Amino acid sequence: YENIGYLMSFVKSISPGKTLPGIVGAVVTGPISALLYPIDFDHYNIDSCQFNGDQTSHGTSIINGVCSDERSDLQLTVGILEQKFLLGILLSLTGILGDLAESSVKRTARAKDSGGLLPGHGGILDRFDSVLVSGVVYYYFILAL
Repeated sequence: YENIGYLMSFVKSISPGKTLPGIVGAVVTGPISALLYPIDFDHYNIDSCQFNGDQTSHGTSIINGVCSDERSDLQLTVGILEQKFLLGILLSLTGILGDLAESSVKRTARAKDSGGLLPGHGGILDRFDSVLVSGVVYYYFILAL
């Protein structure tokens, strides 16, 4: 528990409003949300079947010119759930890191808000700090499939 205390004191030195329950809540609800959100990873997987000869990848085969998957429905479902769970954890953690990075920049600049367009909200950058970092992670996650 001592390490958690050190981590939280570091986090609070950057962003005093952060709490351990908030961080745990984000890390727990991120994967749950990703599991519930209808993401079709096969839609992004453009390399799953190549129609030049018998070359295939990712457990697919070409039968009569039609790309088919040799894995069972259960294997496909478990694989997709694992990918969604991993994506949820990654996006939760990078969202937190993006928010801490933006808070660190504001603290270094000694600015309470990153802009005046949204008074009381910390500025526009405060609304999108997590998305900016998580969007990059999401992009490379999809490319890695």
